[in-house]
Amino acid sequence: MKIPALLMVGLEGPRPDARARQVVSDPAVAGVILFGRNILSPPQLRELLGELTEERRRRGLPLLLVAVDQEGGTVTRIRRGATSFPGNRVLGEGGSEREAYQQGLATGQELATLGVNLNLAPVLDLYTIPGNPSTSIRSFGPDPERAALLGAALIRGLEEGGVAATAKHFPGKGAARIDSHLALPRILRTREQLAGRELVPFRRAVAAGVSAMMISHAAYPALEDGKILPATFSRNVQKHWLRDELGFSGIIITDDLGMGAIGSSWGAGEAAVAALSAGADLLLLCHERGQQEEARRTLTAAAADQPKLAQAAAAAGKRLDALRQDLADRPTASRSRSARRLAGNLAERALRIVSDPGGLIPLDPVKPVTAFQFGEGGNTGAEERDPLDGGGLSSFLEKLGYQVSRVDLPADPTPTQINQALSRRGPKDTVICCTLDAYRFGGQRRMIARLGSSGVIGAALKDPRDSVLFPRGWTALLTYSPVGVSLEALALLLAGGIRKAE
Repeated sequence: MKIPALLMVGLEGPRPDARARQVVSDPAVAGVILFGRNILSPPQLRELLGELTEERRRRGLPLLLVAVDQEGGTVTRIRRGATSFPGNRVLGEGGSEREAYQQGLATGQELATLGVNLNLAPVLDLYTIPGNPSTSIRSFGPDPERAALLGAALIRGLEEGGVAATAKHFPGKGAARIDSHLALPRILRTREQLAGRELVPFRRAVAAGVSAMMISHAAYPALEDGKILPATFSRNVQKHWLRDELGFSGIIITDDLGMGAIGSSWGAGEAAVAALSAGADLLLLCHERGQQEEARRTLTAAAADQPKLAQAAAAAGKRLDALRQDLADRPTASRSRSARRLAGNLAERALRIVSDPGGLIPLDPVKPVTAFQFGEGGNTGAEERDPLDGGGLSSFLEKLGYQVSRVDLPADPTPTQINQALSRRGPKDTVICCTLDAYRFGGQRRMIARLGSSGVIGAALKDPRDSVLFPRGWTALLTYSPVGVSLEALALLLAGGIRKAE
């Protein structure tokens, strides 16, 4: 039995080669999702998407949905040819509703001019548990009303900018204690707690006209009479809560069915059938070609034997057709010229001086600086390293004329690596320790302890929880984002170019 195209799949590389053309020519494929491996430059990306879209047209297939995670901050796939905004938590700390709308508008316009028509953003999960590794600075913060205000404004901007926005991860996974890229989280919230907090931003997203919702790979026992069932497979979550209670009529998208929360216990075909049966419209499989083919085969066979599944597939196909028609009717986007300035203003306003007991800010312009920087290995499965930050904070300080000794360490350095790093510290240097989720990594915490109790600048570049680990005698700074625009703002603050009160 033939069913509508319901799969969204990843591509293997950056070129419109035979394999890429084969993928988009598959009648079961509704769209593709882009990652860093697919993106080299704006001209290359336009060529890739233009040729794949034309391949679909030649074969008489519907408009190709092209998705990307362009959240801002650590989850920003397109960094060349699009503005690298510092992220949701920066907006939450100092941004306004108007600026959130402007960011969404600029992002939508930039994506549309590159050939992208579906943005898998914004994240509307609340910063409920300090240091949640999956959410962290991807969240607007802990306040549901503020997250709702900013999220709705960002959504309006994205939609008016020419792309479909996606609110995620319904019904909210900020209270997850583990990363769903690795295993299935259990959200131990009552129905009343979920309705009163987690759902607030999603209600506002529906009112703002969001085109799509991504379902959380987490279990909500309170919604399933104690049963441990991923929301991805829950008709109660998707039909009752999202469709009936919130009145959402747009597209329901799964998170990647290959992630650990699902893939460790269910095969791709089994997961695709379960998600479609629960109410999902677009089934996401980002990486493994074998999983994509398994899902297609299993869906086709199951729909032939199960009339209700065939009906669900037909209904999903109609909703996807409506989205394509909506996208086709949108006017051609023009790029914003002020997006980079907006990103810089947001990054600067979010900076916080928690304490400066030694008066180390601004830096002494004649004293050398040793900057300890923690890097790769600390990211969650959703995150990618920002190529625009160059050498991290060090490179921005050097541009301002400082003599900087850059010392790079892994996310969780060994005692030997710490000793080697400390040996490079000059006896009269100003020391800056730039942490990245030190609360998660014992090596970073050991490094903090070895640097002494005073005379050090500690910069928490990501989760603000890190600043609690800094000794009282340290200067403590928060950026809420480790991407280039925030590091540039931090360098200006350290140089005295930005005035901030404690």
